[in-house]
Amino acid sequence: MIQEYEKANRNYTEFEKLVFTKDGKPVYIRQLRWTDECLIKELFESLSRQSIYFRFQRYWKSVPAEIIAYFTKVDCNLNVGMVAVEKRPPDERVLGLCSILRKAGSIKGEIGVVVRDEWQGIGVGAELLLASLHPARRLGMKELWGIASPENVTMLALANKLGFTVGKYQGSDLSEMKMHFNEQTEVDSTNVPISWRSSMTVLEKGQNVLLMDPDPDKARQFFQRKSRAMTDKRMTVKEAVEKFIPDGSYLAIGGFGANRIPTSVLHEILRKRRKNLGFLGHTSTHDFQILCAGKCIDRVDASYIVGLEARGLSPNARRVMESGEVQVTEWTNYTLLARLRAAAEGVSFTIARCMLGTDTFKMSAAKTIECPFTGHKYAALPAVWPDVAAIHVHEADIYGNSHIRGISISDLELARASKRLIITTERFVRNDAIRLNPTKTVIPFYLVDAVVEVPYGSYPGNMAYEYFSDEEHLKQWLRVEKDPDEFSRFLDKYIYGVSTFEQYLELCGGLSRMQELRNLENPVDRL
Repeated sequence: MIQEYEKANRNYTEFEKLVFTKDGKPVYIRQLRWTDECLIKELFESLSRQSIYFRFQRYWKSVPAEIIAYFTKVDCNLNVGMVAVEKRPPDERVLGLCSILRKAGSIKGEIGVVVRDEWQGIGVGAELLLASLHPARRLGMKELWGIASPENVTMLALANKLGFTVGKYQGSDLSEMKMHFNEQTEVDSTNVPISWRSSMTVLEKGQNVLLMDPDPDKARQFFQRKSRAMTDKRMTVKEAVEKFIPDGSYLAIGGFGANRIPTSVLHEILRKRRKNLGFLGHTSTHDFQILCAGKCIDRVDASYIVGLEARGLSPNARRVMESGEVQVTEWTNYTLLARLRAAAEGVSFTIARCMLGTDTFKMSAAKTIECPFTGHKYAALPAVWPDVAAIHVHEADIYGNSHIRGISISDLELARASKRLIITTERFVRNDAIRLNPTKTVIPFYLVDAVVEVPYGSYPGNMAYEYFSDEEHLKQWLRVEKDPDEFSRFLDKYIYGVSTFEQYLELCGGLSRMQELRNLENPVDRL
C-alpha cells in the first residue's frame, strides 16, 4: 500500500540529481518518501541543540516525535519535500531536509531547511533549497517565506543569494525571508551551485541522474592548483593507487575493450579493497569485469559494459548489475567521448545529434535543446571530469611524456579531462628519445601525476604490436565466474593471493607464455 502511494505521490522526481559539495563529496538530492521516516528521525536525533534552535527557534534537547512525523508525512501533490542523501550501500543516510509546506488552497509556502551538523557550510543546504524551488513553482506556489534566527548567518546569506527579501519578522528579533514567483524570477547562477532557470529552451530530459558535476569553473579551480612541473614521477603501482585512487573516486580506464588496458592498476584497486567508485564505462570489457569482481563500483556512466565482445557476457558483472546496487546512467560510446572532449576544452557541455529519439537518451542524463541560431534540436551532453584515470602506453619517460602506437581511442581526450592521471608503460625510454621526435608525444608530462613501468601491463588483454591477448585465460575468467565459490577461489589465487602484477604473470605462464603471445601478435617476426 505504501509503495502504491509513493508511486502516485512522486510528482517531481525529474529534479532529483547528484551534486557535489564545496569539498567535492557526492550527495544525491531526491524527493522525500514516506518510507524515509526512520532516516529523518535519525537526522533529527543527530542535531546539536544549536541546530535545533536555528531550525525551530526552540531550545529542545531533542525534536519531538510529532514534529518528526509532520516533516515525514509530506503530501508531495501539495507540498515539497527534498532530502540530501549520502549513498552508503545497501543503506542510505539523510544529510539534510528541505520542506516547503502550505495549507490546502494556499499559494504561500513556508520553507524549512535542516542539515546534519558535520555537513553544514559546504553547500548541502544550498543545493536542497535550490532543488526545492522548481517543484514549488510547478505546484502553483506564488510566494515562499520562512523565518530564521539572526544568528543563523549562513541561512540568511543563502537566502540573499537566491533572491529572497530578508527583513524583520513582525517586530520580533527573528528574521523573515520572502520570495515572490513571477515570470522574471531568476536565481543568480553566479552565486549558487546550479541555476534553476535556464535561458536556453530545454525540450526533453533523460530520466537518469548526472554522476559528475559539469561545472567548468570548479574543475578549473582544481587544475589551477595542480603542479605542471617536469619532475620525476616514477612510482610503484601500489604507491600510485594508494595516493590517487581513494574510496569514492570517479575512475576512468584507458584503452578499448581488452586492448591496451592498465591491468596492473585494476588488480591493485582490488587488493586495496577500494569501494564506492564511480566508473566511466566507455568500451569497458575486462577492466569492468575486474572491478565488478572486487565489488568496487557503486555508480557507472555506461555505454559498453558487462560484455567481453565476441567472448560473451561476464556472468559475475551481470550479477552485479542486476543486483540493483549499482546506479546506472546510459550513454553511447561516442557521447562519452564527446563529454570527455567538452571537459578537455573547458566547457560545461557539448552537442550531438546521436541519441535523439532513442531509449538510450531516455535512460541518460542528457537534455534535448533548441539551437539558438537555427532552431534545430540537439542532445546537450554534460562535460565529465574524472577524478582519476589510468592509461597504459607503449613507452614513456620518467616525466610522463607518453607514446601510443596504433589507435588512441578516446585516451587523448581522457588524459586532458582527468584531474589525476596514472600512466603505466611497457617500457621507460630516455627523455632524449622523446625530444628526438616530439610529435609522437600524445600525452605530455604536465597532464601526468604518476608513471609506472609495467612490462606486459595490458595482459591478459592485447597490446598492439607487442603481444596478443591471452584468450585461454580470458575464457577461464568467464568459466569460473559461473560458480561464485569457484570464482572466489580464482580471485584468491590470481589477485588477492599475490602482491605484485609480476607474480600474477608468473602464475599465468611467465615469460614463456608472454613470448608465445608476442609471436601471435607479430607472426612475421618468425619468418
